[in-house]
Amino acid sequence: MPCLRLSPMDLFLEARWYFTEDHRSTWYQEVRSVLVKPLVIRYGIMLDMCTTASEDPTSTTSNICDATYLSRTNPQYAADNGYPDGHSGSITGLLKDLHSMSLSDPCRICIESGIDEKISNLQYNYVIPAFTTLTQQLRRFLFFLEESDGASAESIRMVESLIRKTASIAAKTSWEDVKDFYMHYTLRRLYGEGKESYQKMYREVNNPTYRGFICDMAGIQCPPEDVTLEEAKETLMRHADNTFSSHVSFGAPFPWWSESDGTGYLFAGSKQVGGSGINMSASLESLFVYLDLENRESQNNWRPFFYDSRKKEGYVDPLGSDYLWETMVSTNPVYAWFMAGETEMTARK
Repeated sequence: MPCLRLSPMDLFLEARWYFTEDHRSTWYQEVRSVLVKPLVIRYGIMLDMCTTASEDPTSTTSNICDATYLSRTNPQYAADNGYPDGHSGSITGLLKDLHSMSLSDPCRICIESGIDEKISNLQYNYVIPAFTTLTQQLRRFLFFLEESDGASAESIRMVESLIRKTASIAAKTSWEDVKDFYMHYTLRRLYGEGKESYQKMYREVNNPTYRGFICDMAGIQCPPEDVTLEEAKETLMRHADNTFSSHVSFGAPFPWWSESDGTGYLFAGSKQVGGSGINMSASLESLFVYLDLENRESQNNWRPFFYDSRKKEGYVDPLGSDYLWETMVSTNPVYAWFMAGETEMTARK
């Protein structure tokens, strides 16, 4: 079926019977490290810092790569500027451009200079300050709990566990750790670039003949007749973030199994299967804003979202009174990614 979509994790786990230790070593040391990681990171830097075509215009600092980007993504621009037929319409072609680009190309110069700036900014102005701040505020909350008569031992253990994780991240996050995060975050964005292909395959599979055959079957829930590009992208993003299924499966709106544990029926339900299991759907800056990191050194101006004027001192409360906490921690890319690295896989099933 053409709607089959496998994330990198799906592919790796489904093919684990084939991969030997030599295969894994070759993948990580020679393919991922030498080819995939540098190329994906440069694609992300191009979008974030060297084009005005990015979906996040606030992070754009230059338009030097606009011509390269638009020639591959805008057919009309490509035709108007003399590019050959078929040049536009492929992100794969854009990645090929980045791979072969001369070091003297102004776009490549922008990208190379932007890598240090972007990764350093993420490491020293975002990740480390964010988890340092969370650790400090969680320790304040722990002290409050320990001094309270009604605090349960389970609540105290939960907060202590969070503190161990946030403190570890704040203390040991390295340059390479941040690059790994940025690579995955960019791969996730690339996943959404398949929306046109998804829409095309959706229409091919969901043609009237097929619908007439399958929708007449008892108990079958037919998918909508068509899908917009925005809906296609949202579905791909949800698939990328959803929990991995150990069963060979198809993603909604064409699920072979409707539940991630391999139960359910064809077309029944709407849950996605496959993916990383790490929800990164919120904006990259959401944790930065939540903690008001811009003003964290100025106590007179610092107003994080968990701040409560009724308290003598504001602190993060992960147990319920901070109503934004659960939303933030479940979807922010930075928090979700780095905390996943400190959490046992059995706790993330």
